[in-house]
Amino acid sequence: MIRTGIEQVCRSSLASLRGRRLGLLANQASTDRHFTHSRDLLRRAYPDQLTCLFSPQHGFYSEKQDNMIESDHAIDTETGLPVHSLYGETRKPSPAMFADIDVLLVDLVDVGTRVYTFIWTVVHCLETAAEIDRLIETLDGADACVHFPHEEAFGLVVAESLSRNLRFFGTNVGGIRDIVEGVNGAELYGDLPSLENGIAGWLDSGAPRTDGASSIMSSRYHPEVIGRRHLEIYREVLGRRYGKEESTTVSLDEFIRMIQKEIADK
Repeated sequence: MIRTGIEQVCRSSLASLRGRRLGLLANQASTDRHFTHSRDLLRRAYPDQLTCLFSPQHGFYSEKQDNMIESDHAIDTETGLPVHSLYGETRKPSPAMFADIDVLLVDLVDVGTRVYTFIWTVVHCLETAAEIDRLIETLDGADACVHFPHEEAFGLVVAESLSRNLRFFGTNVGGIRDIVEGVNGAELYGDLPSLENGIAGWLDSGAPRTDGASSIMSSRYHPEVIGRRHLEIYREVLGRRYGKEESTTVSLDEFIRMIQKEIADK
C-alpha cells in the first residue's frame, strides 16, 4: 500500500511537529486517498497548531484556471484561517507571512507535467526561510529528506540535508550515488514502491535521525575542500600543457590570462 506524504505525516503525531505552529502550502488536490483535504487532516492530527494557509498558482481552491491569472489573499471559509496567495501581488512570501509559523508543510500534487510555477513557489519559500535565518532551523526541525525524481538529481538539496544529519531516502539516479556513498542513514531505492516501504519502516521504528553525515559532507563539500580540489584540477591542466614545474607555481589569475591569450590568438 502506498501512502501519500500527508498520510504519513498525520498517521502518527511526529515529535518534530508537536507543539509547533504549522503553515500549509496546498491547493484543492492536496488530499489523502479518501479525498479528505490536507488542512483537515492536519487539524485533526495536530489540534490548534495550523495557523495559516498558502496558495500557489490557480488559487487555494484551483478556481483560477486561466493561465497567468493571479489570486488574492483570502480567508478560508472552512476554517477561518488566512490564505496567503503566492501567485498574486507577490510570488515570494514576505517575512511577515512566516511570522506566525514554525514549520511550513508543502503538499502540492505533481502528476509529471513539470508545472514549473509550483516548484518555484517552493523555492521562494526556502529563500524567505533563509533570509530570516530559518533554513537551518527548518532542516534541524525535520526528520528526513525524501528525494524521489527518477529523471534528475538535485544534488545540492541532498548535500544540504545530510549536512544537518537528516535521514535521507532517495531514488538511485544521477550523481546522488556519489554524494551519499558511505554515508550512514542515506538509503537509495530502485523504484517508488521500495522507497515507500523504506520510509514506512523508518517511521514505524520511531523516525530516528542519522548520525555522522554532517562530518562526511564537510570533508567532501566544504568550500575550502572544493577550492583546493579546483586548484588541483587547474594545476593538472597546466601541468599537461605547460609542464609540471610551471603548473605548481602559476596563480589562478595567471592561468586565466593564459587561456584568454590563447583564445585571442585563435
